Amino acid sequence: MGLLTEKTGGPMLYDVETQTLVETVMTVPDRAKLEELAGYRGKNIEQGRIARVAVVCLDPTIAANVKADAEALGLELRAIVEGAEKVLVEGTTADDGAEELLYPILRTGNADTKLMLRRRLLDNAPELDLWVTFAVDKGDHVVRLGEDVGRDIAKVEQEALQNVARRPFTIRELKSNVLLIEDEYGAEGLLCKELMQRIHQQLDADPIICAVPRQGVIIATPMDPQGGLQVLTMLSAKLYSDAETSQVRRLSQVPLIVSDGRLVGLVQVNPEGESEHALDDEPVKLKPWWKFW
Repeated sequence: MGLLTEKTGGPMLYDVETQTLVETVMTVPDRAKLEELAGYRGKNIEQGRIARVAVVCLDPTIAANVKADAEALGLELRAIVEGAEKVLVEGTTADDGAEELLYPILRTGNADTKLMLRRRLLDNAPELDLWVTFAVDKGDHVVRLGEDVGRDIAKVEQEALQNVARRPFTIRELKSNVLLIEDEYGAEGLLCKELMQRIHQQLDADPIICAVPRQGVIIATPMDPQGGLQVLTMLSAKLYSDAETSQVRRLSQVPLIVSDGRLVGLVQVNPEGESEHALDDEPVKLKPWWKFW
């Protein structure tokens, strides 16, 4: 094994033979740390490609507290049991199921959307032109599920949301009480109760207001007078406008209400002005919009 410090912020170990990044922990790591580790999977570093990430717990009781998150994130989990290292969760590699994962995909309504297996994002808000569709991610493109696929939409969505829940979402604080969530399936994270509950916790607020102006992002703020609704609406308008000239799908500027981790309604706001906030210089890599056809 080789010791890594610069590339991963370590120190961590990299096993060249198995392409495994190994992190040893003496206390229970939080979910954010585990998501950071899961995010290394599939990356290339000087020593080689990281195909798998393993967390080694020096105490079995630590492993017991980590097991559920390790399973959800596809991390290999090991523990020192009676002096010997034991694998408790096999984990997944960067290539495991990468070409066969089912995901929800938010889309606006059009003639093609009508041919897909779909449901309205909000049944009680027909004025919101957003639909939940589904597709199998093939790595460099997705294959959509048509309305004639012959599968129960509830079961399809359940499987798709399980895959969303395993993604290592990045949550950034743009300013006080305003969060930006980024991922290739960031907008679809709106459907993931686990992610929304994390946002509730980080904002210390319920309900919250969210916006999905384009593919790959969620903007979130508390639903109260001290919240960042003005920043949310301005940034949402900017991202929505910018999507017109970029290779990502436009979605909606309409602020949405989330309570107890679930989407429950929408609010009507007329955004004014331009946002002074921008995304990272290196935004999350997204498939061009035509790859979703």
